[in-house]
Order: sequence, then C-alpha cells, then structure tokens
Amino acid sequence: MFVVRVTVSEGRLLEDDTIEIVYGNTSGGSRGLRASIVSTSPEPVLVALDRAGSGRFDVVSHRSTLTSRSGVAAELVMAGPSTLVVDEPAELRLGIVDVYANPVTSFQEDVELKVIQGELVLPSTVRFTDGRGFHSVRFTPRSEGLIRLQAGARDHLLRAWSNPMKVHREAPAERIYWGDLHSHTRHSWDGVGDRAFEYARNVSGFDFHAITDHSRSSEDGFTRGLGPGLRPEIGEAVDAHNDPGEFVTLHAYEASFRAPYGHHNMYFRGAPGALLSPERVTLPELWNAMVAGEALTIPHHTGKFPQPVSVDPHDPELRRNFEIYSAHGLSLMMKEAGQGFEDDPYAGLAQLVVVQNWFEELNARVPVE
Repeated sequence: MFVVRVTVSEGRLLEDDTIEIVYGNTSGGSRGLRASIVSTSPEPVLVALDRAGSGRFDVVSHRSTLTSRSGVAAELVMAGPSTLVVDEPAELRLGIVDVYANPVTSFQEDVELKVIQGELVLPSTVRFTDGRGFHSVRFTPRSEGLIRLQAGARDHLLRAWSNPMKVHREAPAERIYWGDLHSHTRHSWDGVGDRAFEYARNVSGFDFHAITDHSRSSEDGFTRGLGPGLRPEIGEAVDAHNDPGEFVTLHAYEASFRAPYGHHNMYFRGAPGALLSPERVTLPELWNAMVAGEALTIPHHTGKFPQPVSVDPHDPELRRNFEIYSAHGLSLMMKEAGQGFEDDPYAGLAQLVVVQNWFEELNARVPVE
C-alpha cells in the first residue's frame, strides 16, 4: 500500500553503496509524504531487491523499523463513571493527547484537579510521570448528588471538564456504562494501531470495549483480517485486558457478508466462538454454528453498503440487537438529511418498522414482569 520504488536507470549499485530517501522532500518533483496521524509501536520495514531487473524481488534482511510518535500536547481529556455510590471508591481517567488524539508520551507534568460540584475526597494535583500520556486517579464520593470536576495543566492552557457523575446513597439496580462495540486494528485493511484496549480504557474512559477485526477466508492468506494464525494473539489480548468490575473486553469479530445479508458483528460470552469467513459461509450457516446465549450477532451500517440489511432470513435468538448509528451514518435517517439509505429516501421508515417487529416478536416470547 505504501511503497517507495527506486529504479537504477544508468550504471549500477555496488556493495556498501547507500541510497538515502528523504520523506517530504519536494525539490525533485515529488509530492512529498505526510506522516502517519496514528502513533504506533516500531513496525518492520520491508526491503526487497530486483538484482537483474527481471521483476523478481528478493527480501533483504535488516533490522530497521519505523515508529510514528505522538505530537505536542494539544488537549486534556477526563472521564469518570456515570454512576457512583457514597463511600465507594472510583477511578477518574485523565489523558493528554495531540491534535490527532494520540496520547502524548513525552508529557511529564502536573495536572491540577478542582471540584466544581459535589462532595468527595480527591487529590488536588497529579503528575504524569510514566511516559504513557494518561493517568488514573482514585477518588471517593461522600454524599449523594452530582459530581463535576475540572482539570488544568500548563497554567490552564490545557483544560478539561468531567462528565456529570451521579452519586447514589446505595448501589442502584441499574448503572450506566459506556463503551465501543465496533473497532478495527492493524489486522484489518481498514484499521490501524495495536493498543485499542489500552486506549479505550485509559484515554476514552470506557467501561467496555470490543475489537471486531474482519474475518477473512484462507484465499488471501489472512493478510488483512483475522485468521487461525492471529486468533490466539487477539484472544490473549482480550483476556489480558479484561478486568471484571472495572473494564470488560469481549471476544468478537466482523463477518462482512455481501448482499443480502450485510455486515454482522459477532460477540461471544466468555470464550471465543467459531471463526467463520463470509467468503465461505452464509449468514444462516454462521448462525447454525453459534449457540444462543453464548453468541450474539449485531448487523452493522444497516442502511448502507452493500445495501440495506435484509431481515429475511432472521434468527430472533442470535440477532436480538440492531445497530442504529455508526460512523457510516444513521440507519434510520432519510436521504434528504445527507446520510443513510441512498436509493429510497423513506427506506429508513420501513427499517424502523422492521426493528419494531423484531422487538415485538421477542417480547411475545419473553414474559414481562
């Protein structure tokens, strides 16, 4: 995808000759190259040599790597739990990010904390010292009501306000949790990065997260999606970052079917289930390999490519949820608003009826107390 090709048109290169490539140099007519906007760990650089000009390249062994680093501090972010209980310790997440939202690993300074509303035990200052670009702070609410906090750094040139946190006298029957159920990493052709769980918990301040890299058939060697070779690595990362009661990770992947099934995200309870590729099975065949209660499928960008998700066939036990919004657009939005269904401006209304029918079918079989 990103290739620099050097062709020797006259003469020849000798052993120990050096070719210097300067990225961004436009003096020779090049358009230059923009640096990556996503910071990454050191990545290998592939070098191959066609010695005879025959079109056959042999890989050159070397140890060079390429690292994208974060930029200067541009924003301070802060998030805490939406639901709290009096005298129950909680955790506040603080992050320093650059203009592209990368954690600034070089930031090692003090951040001041101030209580705007509520009664709690909280340190007035925390220091970023570990070179990660994020920091967590333990605090304890002391009375019912709302808590709002303010954070500032560099003479408050960087400032942030927390989300509102509601404190209950006793633990409520239901709590509010935040997370992301759909994300891709460098293992998918449309993803980047390799520290998604760390970012989700410590910078985004999520309570749960799922990596849903694409499943791919063996036809392409699993080079741009999950496969048997990568499944253990992803599974180990899911288990390693799962912290019951604090941060929940899910075993998951995306099966990107063509029409009429559409893209579906697969989620598993506890342990990973069958990894099936949309190039090899149909959606009903995938459902047949799943166990209701241990697996769940949620259709993705339901109003867009390859076309709106078909509701026939349907499995009410395994497809119990319906995605309403993603970065691709709002599934129920009319065409005139600029997103959603592209051919029929009122298809979103029909889809809404389908969603209602799904829930009515489910409710008819599940007693309501």
